[in-house]
Amino acid sequence: MPKQLKLTVSLSQSTKNWLFWARWLLIFIAIALGWFYSVDIVYWGILTLYTVQFSLLSYTNPNFSLRHQLAFGLTCDTLFMTWVLHFIDGVLSGLISILFLPALVGSLSSRRSLAWGLTALAILSYSLLMYLQLKQIHLGHLSHDNSDMSSHLLGMLTTFCVAVVTLTGFISHQANLLRRNQKKLVQLQEQQWREKQIVALATLSANTTHQIATPIASAKLLLEEWFEDHPNQAPSSLIEAKHQLERCQSVLQSQVIKSRQKDPNLIERVDLQLWLTQLCQDWWVGHNEVTFDYKINLENTYVNTDQNMMFSLLNLLDNAAIACSNEQEPTITLIAGMSGNQHASIHILDNGPGFTEKMNDSLGKQFIESENGLGIGIALAAAGIERMGGEVTLENTPSGSMITICLALTN
Repeated sequence: MPKQLKLTVSLSQSTKNWLFWARWLLIFIAIALGWFYSVDIVYWGILTLYTVQFSLLSYTNPNFSLRHQLAFGLTCDTLFMTWVLHFIDGVLSGLISILFLPALVGSLSSRRSLAWGLTALAILSYSLLMYLQLKQIHLGHLSHDNSDMSSHLLGMLTTFCVAVVTLTGFISHQANLLRRNQKKLVQLQEQQWREKQIVALATLSANTTHQIATPIASAKLLLEEWFEDHPNQAPSSLIEAKHQLERCQSVLQSQVIKSRQKDPNLIERVDLQLWLTQLCQDWWVGHNEVTFDYKINLENTYVNTDQNMMFSLLNLLDNAAIACSNEQEPTITLIAGMSGNQHASIHILDNGPGFTEKMNDSLGKQFIESENGLGIGIALAAAGIERMGGEVTLENTPSGSMITICLALTN
């Protein structure tokens, strides 16, 4: 995935490199034209100023972004081209079409706002050159038939405006389509990459379930035989160990039964209030070591859910329990309510140490490193919830951390 994500950066960098050489070519052309037309000192001063700003823009690393560099550079290019054209026959110069270039480059490489801004600047520059040319015509310097020449120049202005607006609109539209398709492609590749990891983890989990079932059954059988041989001598530690083994065996059996009975791809429409309440009650049965409180206010709300959605929420609750397990009084609070008219939000708060910035940045993209667990619970939960159109965010609170799940409601 990182290789694909670099595509947008490399595109902007290649545009910057192309503009670097194009501007040097423009400078050399301006020098040649200035030498040929024997221009005054002001021309050379503007050329020197443009070269200095271009060099500073190319060889330094300004604080503003690459997009702002592009906007500033193309604006300066347009103004400089206008100045050069003014000294070489103005609007009648054969190089007048060079005013197209900044607007077209902006259409290809940046947002529509910059493209249309450069288009407006190009039209304004052309109009200014046209005004200066018409002013000379009316003074009688270029033609005896001023009326015909003025009409011809106005026709040139109209043609230029139509051409630059049409090209900018078409190229901007196509460039935006390419960017959207590229973004969708990146998202699909991220999803495919994440699903491959989840499938690999699911396969590993299934194999692990079968592998640990036999040792658990053997250990339970050995304890039962020991209790039969020593009916009145069983210490409390062995009794507790037997209960824990029975719990492990029960959990494994229930998971296997659920996986066989339900299609993981089956999507059901459920009452969110009842579904979430039942899920909280079921989870609390096996986690009496924490203080758990839930407040659900989602009457007459429905969501589409599947088996993965249920496991995702259970995973998040398990992670919250692990996070605050070292606290003196581990506490978890679940608060669910409406978030606007079309979404429901579920907040899971704990009094643990909180999240690191790396964990928040890695959410849903890779398995998260964790000192207290395997680091896969949150990654799996995010994938399962996003698959149903939801969203998971992590944030720290003064008393610990909070996980927010946003779910889209159905009519």
